[in-house]
Amino acid sequence: TLASEPVASSSTSAIQRHGAGDKVVNLNVGGKSFITLRSTLAESPTLREYVERAEANLEFSKDGATFIDRDPTHFPIILAHMRNKCEGLGLSLTLGATRHKTTVSLPKDHATLGELLLEA
Repeated sequence: TLASEPVASSSTSAIQRHGAGDKVVNLNVGGKSFITLRSTLAESPTLREYVERAEANLEFSKDGATFIDRDPTHFPIILAHMRNKCEGLGLSLTLGATRHKTTVSLPKDHATLGELLLEA
């Protein structure tokens, strides 16, 4: 059973979505370009810190994009999760007797889901 239900953001960031401190960030994830907002990156403290360190090192911030040395295959799902979490969007999914909250549709294939888990 799927039902729309807000998912609370756990971000402790002071960046207001589309506010004065927010800005567009260009990412190069394993050779593929992604564009997002700094407030979106704030949803993942690990990714936010990685991008901040890479931006400070000119070797990782060439051509206006910050390089992230990860496989880009599943990054769109990870980015969608962070974007939806920022916006308070999500789905409530009931599997058997257990209720789960998610912000994206996850792959049904177990191998792909395992790959996604490693990348996230």
